[in-house]
Amino acid sequence: MGPFDWLGLHLRLDGLSGPVALLLVLRAVAVLVGAPRSARSSAVLARELITLALSLVACAAQTPVAALGLGLAAAIAGRRPLAMPWLVAHLPLMTLLLVRYGGPALPHLSPGAQHLVAAAGVTLSLYGALSALAQTNLRRLVRSLAISHAGLILGGLSTGTVHAFAGASVECLSSGLTLSGMAMTVAAVGARTGTVDVRALGGLVRGCGRMAAVFLLLGVGSVGFPATLAFVGEDLLLHGLIDAHPMLAAAMLFSSALGGIAMFRGWQRAFLGPSLDMWRAVPDLLDRERLALFGIAAAVVLAGIFPTRLVASESDAVGRILHAAPTHEGAR
Repeated sequence: MGPFDWLGLHLRLDGLSGPVALLLVLRAVAVLVGAPRSARSSAVLARELITLALSLVACAAQTPVAALGLGLAAAIAGRRPLAMPWLVAHLPLMTLLLVRYGGPALPHLSPGAQHLVAAAGVTLSLYGALSALAQTNLRRLVRSLAISHAGLILGGLSTGTVHAFAGASVECLSSGLTLSGMAMTVAAVGARTGTVDVRALGGLVRGCGRMAAVFLLLGVGSVGFPATLAFVGEDLLLHGLIDAHPMLAAAMLFSSALGGIAMFRGWQRAFLGPSLDMWRAVPDLLDRERLALFGIAAAVVLAGIFPTRLVASESDAVGRILHAAPTHEGAR
């Protein structure tokens, strides 16, 4: 267990469970505290209280049943058989919850409340990045990067713009692809060597060149390297944050850089360096593994080079969701 990892025992901020709960809580607070008395009908009050209660339950629950599976980080760190498909499905679904339930409240929050949302996102992102730096276990490295990405999404969403929500959708799609691909590569390493601890590995690139290449490609794609899908999502997310909260935006960029350092450090320690005799005969990726992993990598790169249609589609979908959301005035 790394020096930062014990925080995960106390913070229920794994994956996107923390941001979802925080936004739902802020929505309830905005209605119950900030709305005029005339707007506080019993129906609105009951609905917001139920939403608040469910969000708190979902935040505390760490099972694959509650709120579409909020034990994301624990699943990746462990060896659960459904961790990879869970990762792919979890992030987009949580983003939909963020947009549908948290989105309508954000533009109506006070500047102080929006600043609180941004600060919470930065804190979560830094926690994930620092935790990633401390990891020697590749599975926990992927888990920590997922937490850092969740903070990035929350911080960007604090601006409450359509572009920010579209960026969150793009970023979650990118994170789902890249992190699941990285987790699949880590699983391949573990199946061949019996360990994913970088202190016991080293020099795998000599026999597993394709494995090393795809892990690096997906890793740089996960941290927003240019010409990847994550670069597009982070640009949309941070565009409004830089204008509204420049210091927090700088901290968010610093967190993203720390995540990149942690990823490259883990890759270097596992795949580069002197090769141990016991790893010289480790086989490279099988045909079916190459098909899956290089397919994911190709999707991340092609979507990053040609993002126009994807961004336009996400912006249009988010705009329809936000405009269709019921207002408090309409619920009187």
